[in-house]
Parts: sequence; C-alpha cells; structure tokens
Amino acid sequence: MKNMKWIIILFFVFSATAFSGTLFAECDKAYTTADMISCFGQAWKKADIELNRVYQLSFKGLDAKDATNLRKAQRTWVAYRDAQCNAEYGMWDGGSGAEPVRLQCLFAMTQLRTKELQENYIDREH
Repeated sequence: MKNMKWIIILFFVFSATAFSGTLFAECDKAYTTADMISCFGQAWKKADIELNRVYQLSFKGLDAKDATNLRKAQRTWVAYRDAQCNAEYGMWDGGSGAEPVRLQCLFAMTQLRTKELQENYIDREH
C-alpha cells in the first residue's frame, strides 16, 4: 500500500510538470529520490534566477508608490510560497518523497510568479 501511495504521488508530481510546459522536462528520467532531488533542485534554482531577473525588470517605469507595492507583494508572495511548499513537504511525514515534492512545488510556484510579473509589469501596455 505504501508503494501505491508513492506511485500516485509521483503521478501527480509528474502530471504537474505538464502544467507549466517545460516544467522538469529535463527531469523526466529521474527515477530515484536522489536523482529527483538533484534535478528538481537544479530546475528550481534556474527558475529562481529567472524570477529575480524578471522581478528586477518589473520596476522599470514604476513610480515610488507602485515600486513599494511591488516589493511588499513580492515579500508576501515569498512567504506564501515557502509556507505552501513546506505544507506539501509536511504531508510526507519525513518520507523519501517529501523533498522532491517540496522542490517541485518551489519550481512550479516560481515559474507561475515569473509569468505573473512578466505579464503584469513587463508586457503591460503603457
């Protein structure tokens, strides 16, 4: 039964990858926990670098009030992302799937936030 739970969770983790296009495309052959942690961790780091790049570009043309609001929103979003991914991690009670699930969550949420910033601040019509 424990193996079935693992299979079901992995199905949802890998199904979620289709949600954001290239999400973990390079990780589709990661079958061991160590491989998943390595691959998902690298994917999240790349996504975080891109998020920070887009976040910095988002300030272009903002007045002081809007810039302050964006900083506040980003700090609040980081706290939410961390809490959400820690909650998903906690559902595993320290099991071997916990860290891959947390990293997948961090990656997916980071990609979505990058897209939000891109659409709302960079691609907006002036």
